[in-house]
Amino acid sequence: MADREQVDVSAIVDQLCATPDLAERLAAHADQELPARATVGRSVEGIRSALFPGYFGLFHLGKGVRFHVAALLEASLRELRRQSVLAMRFVGRAESEAATAVDRLLHRLPELKRMLLLDVEAAYTGDPAARSRDEAIFSYPGVQAIIFHRIAHELQLAEVPFIPRIISEEAHSATGIEIHPGAQIGERFFIDHGTGVVIRRDL
Repeated sequence: MADREQVDVSAIVDQLCATPDLAERLAAHADQELPARATVGRSVEGIRSALFPGYFGLFHLGKGVRFHVAALLEASLRELRRQSVLAMRFVGRAESEAATAVDRLLHRLPELKRMLLLDVEAAYTGDPAARSRDEAIFSYPGVQAIIFHRIAHELQLAEVPFIPRIISEEAHSATGIEIHPGAQIGERFFIDHGTGVVIRRDL
């Protein structure tokens, strides 16, 4: 069989790169690394695992729960801080604001854990089919969505660009539930099933 004719893609590449807005933005940020959605997602999954140790990700009890949670938080928050720095840099804001925002999130985690446990309780008591609180944490999409949202909302309050919306879209992709990171959600929140649910930003 003859070799397939090699396609000259240069003209197509030229067209793809000729968008004026794209060209201008690339020129303005030519040497800048941009936030990576996959990396942000992994960071939030790590925080989720620290909030609910043993329920998500790998869990090695050999060194104790405290060691496990500390290691998760250190790695996850370090990467989240780096991604937030990239976001701040892209919009021309001081990189130090990223560290301040992520440190604020760290100090808010005990309160987020308290609220999330109330959310889990609402899922357990609000769904007659729920067999246990553990089942709600492991498998309920509404619980997963609210975990991601409460993290995203803290970063939204700190006015971190891009990252909160990336987190909300990661949750949307995983659960079918879309919650704008600016939405203010009180205690004991529960969405049953949830596919197609959209919660907009408070105006």
